[in-house]
Amino acid sequence: MESTGQNAPISDKKFASIERMRTDVMEKAWERGLEIEGKINNRFDELIRKEKRKIVGKEVKSAARQFQKRRKQTEANAKREIRDAKKWKSDIAKEEKRRRKEVTDWKAKAQKWKKETQRLLRNAKARERRAEENRRIAEGKWKGKKKFAKVQLKLEDKLNKIRNQRSRLSFTPTITDIKHAHGKTVSEYTIPVTAPLTLKQVLSLSKEEVLKLIDSLKKPIKVQIRLECIMEKTDPITGEVTTDTYYPSSFTSSIFPTTNTSEKYDEATEKISKDISEYQKNGSGWTLKKTVKMIIKVTKYQIVRGAGFSELPKFITSKKTVINIKNKDDMCFKYVVTRALHPVEKKANVVSKLLKEQTENYNWEGLTFPVAVKDVKIFSENNNIGVNVFGIEEIMETDPDGDRLIAAKYVQLLTELTEEYEKVINLFWHDDHFSTIKCLSRLLSSQVSGNGKSEHFCPYCLNHFGTEQLMNSHTKDCCERGRQRTIFPVAVGDTKANGKKQEEKPIITFKNHKHTTDVPFSIQADTECMIMDIPDEHWENKKVGQGTRKRFRKVHVPNMAGFVITSNMKIEGFEPTMVIIRKKDDDHDLMKEFCKAMSEAVVKLYDKHFKSKFPINMSPEDERDYNSSERCHLCLGLPSPDSDSIYQKVRDHCHFTGKYRGAAHSICNLRASKPNFIPALFHNLEGYDEHLFLPSLAANGENVTSIPLSEEKHKSISKEVLKTRVPGNKEGKTKAFNLRFIDSANFLQSSLQKLAENLPKDGFNYLEKFVGKDPVLKQKGVFPYEYIDSMEKLNETCLLPKEKFFSSLKKEGISDEDYTRAHEVWNRFECETLWDYSEVYLKTDITILTDVFEDFRKMAKKTYGLNPLWYYTAPDCLLTQH
Repeated sequence: MESTGQNAPISDKKFASIERMRTDVMEKAWERGLEIEGKINNRFDELIRKEKRKIVGKEVKSAARQFQKRRKQTEANAKREIRDAKKWKSDIAKEEKRRRKEVTDWKAKAQKWKKETQRLLRNAKARERRAEENRRIAEGKWKGKKKFAKVQLKLEDKLNKIRNQRSRLSFTPTITDIKHAHGKTVSEYTIPVTAPLTLKQVLSLSKEEVLKLIDSLKKPIKVQIRLECIMEKTDPITGEVTTDTYYPSSFTSSIFPTTNTSEKYDEATEKISKDISEYQKNGSGWTLKKTVKMIIKVTKYQIVRGAGFSELPKFITSKKTVINIKNKDDMCFKYVVTRALHPVEKKANVVSKLLKEQTENYNWEGLTFPVAVKDVKIFSENNNIGVNVFGIEEIMETDPDGDRLIAAKYVQLLTELTEEYEKVINLFWHDDHFSTIKCLSRLLSSQVSGNGKSEHFCPYCLNHFGTEQLMNSHTKDCCERGRQRTIFPVAVGDTKANGKKQEEKPIITFKNHKHTTDVPFSIQADTECMIMDIPDEHWENKKVGQGTRKRFRKVHVPNMAGFVITSNMKIEGFEPTMVIIRKKDDDHDLMKEFCKAMSEAVVKLYDKHFKSKFPINMSPEDERDYNSSERCHLCLGLPSPDSDSIYQKVRDHCHFTGKYRGAAHSICNLRASKPNFIPALFHNLEGYDEHLFLPSLAANGENVTSIPLSEEKHKSISKEVLKTRVPGNKEGKTKAFNLRFIDSANFLQSSLQKLAENLPKDGFNYLEKFVGKDPVLKQKGVFPYEYIDSMEKLNETCLLPKEKFFSSLKKEGISDEDYTRAHEVWNRFECETLWDYSEVYLKTDITILTDVFEDFRKMAKKTYGLNPLWYYTAPDCLLTQH
């Protein structure tokens, strides 16, 4: 049934049509959507591409800009570096040019200085030559005929030269005297020197004869060369010629068959020349006048004695210590050396395969087999292994019964070790064949010791010792190798050289505690001299040789001397005293009176201040200090509670003032007693003043001792002025009380002028006390030394012109300032003659020395706690209790 109206159902046909329409619309819409989506995608892709192009363009531009910036910066840096390099190159070129110019200038200056030096030397030699000619003309028969005299001198010089050449040519070194001793074990051969030759000529001309003698003797031997020389010295004051016989000698050298004897002779001559130079240096004025003879002392180098008179096989094989390797080729040296370094117990004399392999461990380069004894040292140099070679020497001696001569066979050393090696081996050589020595002690002990005791031998010098320890100790510093050993302290617990252990800590400590106390008195002294010409007739009377008078033209004669006695302590009844002594006339012995006055002053000081002693004067503070003291104030050691001990605590005080010094050990208190001397200081005592007063010091036979530095210089001189009794000695034993002369320059190594400049202004106490407070005095004055050559000139009544103060030694005069100061001294001290000016000058020098040394004494006491007046030199003060 069909429906009608709105709610009527849709037909299938219409529904299909609607469905088709909907489908078409949907398809069209889908297509349109796809189209729109494609367009959108395309548009979006296009936009993306555009954006990408923009971004890439920006990046490229930015990168390009960065690249351009970096390129410009790099170019700028390169330009700057090139500019700097050019600048550096320019600077280097300028510096090189400047340095080349400096070098050129230096070379030019050096050449100029060299030429100037050569010119001055030529002029000096010419002046010396002319002076010598004038002297010879004045002394010779051609006096007054100068023109002919010079020709005569030239002829004499040529004749002397010819005579010397003839003497040298005529001198043929010949051994003329032979002496033997100890069964010809020691021999002396003498070569007389018959011509006037120099030392160098004697040694060089005698070399061939000495080497010929040594080569003719059977080695090994020890040789020493000695000369007998006549030395001569002329006294500068008296002109007296003194001669002395001197025997310079070489070291004793060991000569073996392989020794280079020419080198040994050169070493000996060098030692002899050095000895003569030292002799002339230590005793100034000595010259070699003549060489009388040469003596060659030869000693047979025998380390063995008392060998048996047996056949060789038994003599060697009975020791059972020589390995004789049985080889069939020429390599015995290689095998025995290797066997010595690689010992075996069995079949030691067999050339085994192992032995041949072991030989490859060593350097045999440079050796020719069979090896000669003289080439053994090549192996030692290649491998740092020392090789001693022993052989047999046969000597004809009288048998024990004295009936006949028999051949006595001795083992002797054939080579010499001149260096230290890591290892040392011993070989035996006989009939051109080497063998190995297993034990040197077994081979030689019976020949040096008759009691069968084993001896130990040094591998370098073959000295023998009873123990291996002694031998090893000796080997470390064997004297034959020219070495010396420094022995250091042994640490606690280690073994000392005597085999005992070190129990205490080995520390060197200060022990001269007495030197921390004061020396109560001291003397400062000085002398003034006039420089006088030596009278010509004096030289003629003494017949002094050629050139001597020119060397000693002047002599220093004292015209004034003085000293001041001072003390750094406040001693009751003592006042500093100055003594000045003038020379009265030419016959007045000023130095004798000076020494006598000083000795008498010392005796007075002793009688007044040394014979008695002040009792101790202690304040309550001193008592408290003593009671609270736990150590000795001198040695800083602890006291002993035992009343009988030498280390018990006692009160120490100064015996000159009574002042309490501190608590001390009893023994330290006794040792810190009064000194037995009074020091007298001179500035430059060693170089000058001692030569002036030393001959007069013992004029009356007084006892004078010294500490010599050489034949003419002394570190200290002591004169015994009186004998004093030893306190507490019932036998009446005495000891000497001395006047001790020391050199202040050994403490203060500078001139007095510089020392005065460094002294504080308030330090011139003794100068102000004895001379005056005028500031012009606080410097070392000036004096016309070379002008004052007689006592008459000292009587002149005005100060000399400035040019008279010239010093030919310094080659300069004085400054205007110095001359003005000299005028001020002359006027302010109202000097009437040069005597008065000289006295002011002397007093100033003495008191400045006193003030300078007193300042030094205070510094030494404050810094080191020592008084330098106990010592001779400043280095003595290095070890202190601090």
